[in-house]
Amino acid sequence: MTAQGGPTSLRNLANPNNVYKPVDNAGDEAFNAAFSKIEAGADLDTRREAFAEAQAIAFENVLAIPFGIMSNAQGVRATVEGYQPYYNTRVSNVWLEQ
Repeated sequence: MTAQGGPTSLRNLANPNNVYKPVDNAGDEAFNAAFSKIEAGADLDTRREAFAEAQAIAFENVLAIPFGIMSNAQGVRATVEGYQPYYNTRVSNVWLEQ
């Protein structure tokens, strides 16, 4: 996943688009409940608490294993070599010049 931000970083783990494809495509009920609170929480504190809960579930149950975290500026830094723009970010054959 290359998503950034709170809800965006967890959206791919929630129903109906969970990327880890559980049996019958039925995701973790507790995670989905927490994610619903993230999206529909009445105030910031409610959404923060729900994010912490959903994140803990995702980490504890290992819903996905990220291979890295990229910022939105990965292609414009002077030390990035081999990057070619594409509508869906690809990171194979990309490295930071030492």
